[in-house]
Amino acid sequence: MDNGYIWHARISSIDYRQTFGMFFRQQDPEDRDVPGADAARIAFADAWEPYLTDLPPRFRDPFYLGLWLPDIWAIGGILSMAVVLIYSRNLGLLLIACPILNFVALGYYLMGGLRYSYELFPIYLLACSMALGICLNRPATKRIPSNRG
Repeated sequence: MDNGYIWHARISSIDYRQTFGMFFRQQDPEDRDVPGADAARIAFADAWEPYLTDLPPRFRDPFYLGLWLPDIWAIGGILSMAVVLIYSRNLGLLLIACPILNFVALGYYLMGGLRYSYELFPIYLLACSMALGICLNRPATKRIPSNRG
């Protein structure tokens, strides 16, 4: 699996606080000539550092949903939206509207970049759970008795 995805999904076992401190607390040689760069970097670090956690990944992702690749979530979500659309047209259209609006609003990057599709993951999860509920609760077809003698 891509290390960048693991990092951004917050399921990496790397200490985020230490990496954040190395990135924002050390002076970048390229920023020496930029006035106010040090103050801005330190203010940014001071604002964000309290929100970083050092919890292990099993507490950040207790159901291990982040280990599934985003493409699997997208394909499963789209297929689930189709199932919901078949059984409930209004609800299916509402679910399908979310990725379409996201696609239009973010410049036509439906599955091109991860940073544009993170907000769709809850929609995909909702669609998958709804499709599973539809499939589990639909009435079983009754067998027609045959007239074989």
